[in-house]
Amino acid sequence: MPRHGRSRERGAAFLELVIVAPLFITLVLGIFEIVVAWGHAQTTVQAARSAGRTITQAGQAEEADQLGLRAIKATFEDDWGEVQRVVIYEATSPDGAPPVGCVAAGVTSSPGGVNCNVYVTADLADVDTDTRFYDGTDCGSGKSANWCPTTRDRDLDSAQWVGAWVEFEQPWLTGLFALGDYTITETTVMRMEPRAG
Repeated sequence: MPRHGRSRERGAAFLELVIVAPLFITLVLGIFEIVVAWGHAQTTVQAARSAGRTITQAGQAEEADQLGLRAIKATFEDDWGEVQRVVIYEATSPDGAPPVGCVAAGVTSSPGGVNCNVYVTADLADVDTDTRFYDGTDCGSGKSANWCPTTRDRDLDSAQWVGAWVEFEQPWLTGLFALGDYTITETTVMRMEPRAG
């Protein structure tokens, strides 16, 4: 084969590489982002379930919500800082959604008159320290005062449903897609562990 024919083939192969490589890299990075987001979505599901289970088993212990937040933090491991809000609320049924006033955009504290406690990232940071979520004898003015765990009904015939709503902010890791952060939310509702009264 003549020399100029080989250089044309090399030039064509190089041109194909220049065209295909960015598309291939974009595809690989897109798959990576989707896999990471899917993993965080599964972790959010597990965190909400773990919190719900922990809180309902803690019953009327004043540190019930604090224990639930610890369970969330442990589930997320190093990614717990991306948890934006956690709402512990009284559900009206096994599939009861959280009250709108507790999960509305921008809500960072518990609204009055609604049985829910709203916790933010800073509360997760404090959950393992000496910062109190209650005042030692009751919730008082602690972070779980709006719906104090000591007032929750766990009688055998009338035990309340407790919901745990978790909001996780999924950042795009590669920066390739300028889509803004993606918010993942998950809700779990469980019945308080009933006790014969």
